[in-house]
Amino acid sequence: MKRTRYLSLLIALMIGIVVGAEPTGRVVRITDGDTITLRLEGRRERVRLSGIDAPERAQPFGERARQHIASLCFQRLVTLSDTSRDVYGRLLAVVTTDSVNVNRAMVRDGFAWHYHEYSSDATLAQLHSEARAAKCGLWSDADPVAPWDFRRGAYEASQPDSQTAGITVYVTRTGRKYHRSGCRYLRRSKIAISLEDAKSQGYTPCSICKPPR
Repeated sequence: MKRTRYLSLLIALMIGIVVGAEPTGRVVRITDGDTITLRLEGRRERVRLSGIDAPERAQPFGERARQHIASLCFQRLVTLSDTSRDVYGRLLAVVTTDSVNVNRAMVRDGFAWHYHEYSSDATLAQLHSEARAAKCGLWSDADPVAPWDFRRGAYEASQPDSQTAGITVYVTRTGRKYHRSGCRYLRRSKIAISLEDAKSQGYTPCSICKPPR
């Protein structure tokens, strides 16, 4: 009887440990600076790093952000904590590998913003401020555009040179494409032009930043 009770207690404790364990998996794909894919318990799981927002790949530093997060965790075992699901069903998590909090490292090194609209994490907010003051990573750019502004298209409307009568897009001195203001292809030159004029002059929309047509 005592042995049976001992075994029952041991099994219960083991179940409790498994249930309470934080998921661990190997990173097999990097989508961008804040989204990775793990091989987790025999399946692939896409994970969005919570509390941060990295530049879109069409933005300046978008590709460098993807490369930086790859240097931190690609093909490594990572642990997920503080997990939840967003309204799109994506898994949100704090990602840790080799005792490095990847979410914090991306903000600290200047390759992601603290996503303050959805996160009140004081540490991320502090790291964001310090990286900005030190001009780390994307903060070395003269005019960094927050990815949420880039996605919403609100950035164009907030610019002093935006035209009130019509839509403003941007071209370069040598290219034949027109772009959104935050597009990475505008780093060397950036010339404001109305959408109507751009189209009449034979410019075509950039396939990366997908400006208005």
